[in-house]
Amino acid sequence: MDLEGLSNRPFITPIAENALFYYKYRLLGTSIENGEMVNKIELIPRRNADPVFRGLIYILEDSLATLLLAKTHGFKIILITNQGGIDRALYTHEGLKKMHQKLIDACKEQGIHIDDVYYCPHHPIVGHFLCRKPEGLMLQKAIAKHHLNASECLMIGDHDRDIEAASLAGIKGIRIQPNAPKYHLLKEEILKIIE
Repeated sequence: MDLEGLSNRPFITPIAENALFYYKYRLLGTSIENGEMVNKIELIPRRNADPVFRGLIYILEDSLATLLLAKTHGFKIILITNQGGIDRALYTHEGLKKMHQKLIDACKEQGIHIDDVYYCPHHPIVGHFLCRKPEGLMLQKAIAKHHLNASECLMIGDHDRDIEAASLAGIKGIRIQPNAPKYHLLKEEILKIIE
């Protein structure tokens, strides 16, 4: 597929299995924001011509604690994500699946089971697809497959489209800022559901 202005060369994600061949990582520091520790990490390309990202990533210490909290209260953890970079040939289905597997394995090492992953490979410049958020199809499929009661589910997302998709599927959507602490917010919402 040739899309004007976009490279046909796939990008290497900084958490890919072979990322160490493409990136150096430098911890620039940690800070406390809203009572949560945030790690600021610089991505340093090993070679200028490689198809890699440049810049900073921020990793919150509360992410695993948030997932563990949900699991200990009997919630399933299901990842629902738009991945239009596949349509734009920036990365492949296989590359994305490997990245998801790394996430699943990292969580498993911490005693957290990810129950399922749904992704839409389409980009809106290619067309309209019911699987792409803000449509609710991926969430509806997850509800049906896992025999969930939508009124007892939460969708946490960092875009309006996440909340719109949740609404279409009959799920309560919670909008957070990217890389914002989630633990205390999720704890309150879980208590509302289980009480």
